[in-house]
Amino acid sequence: SQVNLPLEEFQKLFTSAQVEEAKRLILDKYKIDEDEHKQKLKALEAKSKLLDNRLQQQKHLFFPENFQVLQHTASGMFNSSAEDAGVDGDVASFDIELTFRVMES
Repeated sequence: SQVNLPLEEFQKLFTSAQVEEAKRLILDKYKIDEDEHKQKLKALEAKSKLLDNRLQQQKHLFFPENFQVLQHTASGMFNSSAEDAGVDGDVASFDIELTFRVMES
């Protein structure tokens, strides 16, 4: 069987089908992007947790558990050499003072 449509009605149906296909493609792309974002966020959160754990481990190696920082100051200066001297010509100097209270166990 054959259906006859006026050209204007056919164009409306064709345009409507194109719009629906474009919507579907956009929604599919959005879903893919959202999934990728979630995976990247999950990986970053895991990496952040791992780095936090490493930081805590390193702090325990460097500092005893029975101490309290009473005061700290840091000051310094940086002298940059001529641009053509490279990094080796740069000098930095820092004074760092820490006052601790170490408690007997």
